[in-house]
Amino acid sequence: MRLSRILLILFFVSATYSQSKVPVCNLGLTSAPVLRGFYLGQSYKDIAKRIRGFETEYFSTDRGYYGNPELDFRILHLTSLSSYDSLNDEEDFKDVTITWQFANSNLARLFVTYTEFRPASLRDFINQFAKTTGVPSASFRVTDKHKAKLTCKDFSFELYQGQYSQIGWSPDWSSVILEDTKAIARLEAQAAAYKRSIKLEATRRKEEERKRRSTLRP
Repeated sequence: MRLSRILLILFFVSATYSQSKVPVCNLGLTSAPVLRGFYLGQSYKDIAKRIRGFETEYFSTDRGYYGNPELDFRILHLTSLSSYDSLNDEEDFKDVTITWQFANSNLARLFVTYTEFRPASLRDFINQFAKTTGVPSASFRVTDKHKAKLTCKDFSFELYQGQYSQIGWSPDWSSVILEDTKAIARLEAQAAAYKRSIKLEATRRKEEERKRRSTLRP
């Protein structure tokens, strides 16, 4: 009797688990969503054709990633380009703020914050986003009351519903973070290797100093 009860419990646990599994998203980088005309892998030169002053801003931005100044990683914000007239006529920029992050001259992360969009719920945000971009809504994993994430073959993105102040003057807007996971993984591996080399060099110098101090020079 006890064994049969255990088997029955295991059966229900297994069935519940299988039903709660999120379908795998096998989309590659070329199938990643395009947000306001921007897409992962897009070069800064291509964006510069659309936004006057973008290339100038790109090269005036400091490069580097997690302490390694040699890595070609740059961050640009829409607000820093707001003085250019080309943005004033762009319908795509009137209700969003955008941050571009480039790895080796190509777009690796894209942050889009919607200042006027008010989804009724996180599920509503997921459904609308999936419908307009063509990504599988069933593959989203809810990670928080206001957050959901979709991880595909070569990219991932996170939806944040936002939480709104009842007063109305302190909003936390809905946003999307789109990421080229392979490009970011390469950067992180290079940054980690750089940190290890710095640590090894510091250890070597410390050992040399220890030997110098412990060796008599008559």
